[in-house]
Amino acid sequence: MLDSAYSALLVRRCNASGQSGLRYIPFPGQIFTELDAIRLLTGAEACLLAAGGVWGAEGSYWLGLTGSPGQLEDADELIRSLEGEPPCQI
Repeated sequence: MLDSAYSALLVRRCNASGQSGLRYIPFPGQIFTELDAIRLLTGAEACLLAAGGVWGAEGSYWLGLTGSPGQLEDADELIRSLEGEPPCQI
């Protein structure tokens, strides 16, 4: 893990005026995905079956779920509660 002073130096250099091309800025922390959220919130296990899309479905994915009937029902309710959520705006 990078110390904060070195991270700040990298950020300044990468984002200095006149720089071009791709940027790489490391962010320390723990990765927490949708798969982790489903496990934590419902107890069901989720795995990625497929991802991608065209014509507006870019970023979509199919999940495979396993668990007890109650866990699967909770996961279904959780996932359906997110349908229609607006895209992330940057």
